[in-house]
Amino acid sequence: MRLKFERSAARTRDVVLIEADGTVYSSFSKTGYLRAATRTRFACGTTAATGAFSISRGQPQTLEGGAQGPANHGLVFISEVDGEEKIALIERFASEADAEQALGMIETALRRSAVAQRGLRLWRSLLCWAGAPFLIFIVSMSGVQFLNSHNAALDDLNKLAHLAQQNPSIFGIPAVTLPATAAAAASPASQASPIGLASALPSEPSFALASTPASAPADTAASTSTSAAVAAMQTSAHGMAQIHFGLDNQPAKRTLYVYSDPNCPACRRFEAHINDLSRDFSIYVIPVAYQHGSATIASQILCAADDKQKWIETMSRAKTTDKVEGEDCERGYAGLKENMAMFNSLGFDSTPRVVDGDGAVFPAGATASAIRIQAAAR
Repeated sequence: MRLKFERSAARTRDVVLIEADGTVYSSFSKTGYLRAATRTRFACGTTAATGAFSISRGQPQTLEGGAQGPANHGLVFISEVDGEEKIALIERFASEADAEQALGMIETALRRSAVAQRGLRLWRSLLCWAGAPFLIFIVSMSGVQFLNSHNAALDDLNKLAHLAQQNPSIFGIPAVTLPATAAAAASPASQASPIGLASALPSEPSFALASTPASAPADTAASTSTSAAVAAMQTSAHGMAQIHFGLDNQPAKRTLYVYSDPNCPACRRFEAHINDLSRDFSIYVIPVAYQHGSATIASQILCAADDKQKWIETMSRAKTTDKVEGEDCERGYAGLKENMAMFNSLGFDSTPRVVDGDGAVFPAGATASAIRIQAAAR
């Protein structure tokens, strides 16, 4: 069922509208004599000057018998075109009050149009002088963020390539052994002292210590003490004085041991990497006293009731010289002594150093991304 409502008589009213091009649309169907719609446009360009609306008052008409009738009052638009004044009649009214009311409606509409145009110009200015620079800033920051992520990916690839060059066997690439030269084969001294040659090699390989090939006797002799230290660390790792971060009950490949000094600036910077790695690994921070004056601070951390929170507060100091509140204890010094013994047995000479649960030693200065890459490749 559809309902249709219709007016029995057309509704008469006075209407004044200002169109976008400045044309004044008027229809005084209620009070005017002409009762017709009129469109009056302000003259523009070089052919016309400004125009204005006004009221033209006429003389009263004389009726039969000598009586005077109502006067005609007209709403007119006066313009000047090419030096000549032209008057356009918009509407006639029976009374001056009706004419004044019509003129007031036009003036109100013109004022509203002027305010709207002024607001539109203001918004355009704001968009031009504030919006455009802000948009350029957003686009620029997006470009910088993209370049940063691209550079970070390139850095990870470079680190991966560097790690592959240091120890190809970790990626499944067979190690290349150079053949002995004739001069070396003919030298009795070199044949007589292979152990002396092995002792000249570095005692700490730059990558996984546990994956040393058995076919290299010299390397095996050089890393015997380090491998023993790693084995000892794996045996007594959970009994050492340490602070746990990250996941629980992870396999050896997902477990990391971080030797860190509370007074070491590099260790303080590495805390961000620990927070990153703790999402995927089980991390045990092993406090050591490698820097001068670190023994008391490390002991205070190990003696605290909440050693994890104490470690975070200590590593969050503004400066390493800031005083750390707390009490040391014999238990803390005993644990620190064991940690330092293991640190020295591994041959470490810097902090922080990272070892996984299988005994693989990560390069000094390795970032969270590099550690993830190496752990995934093993």
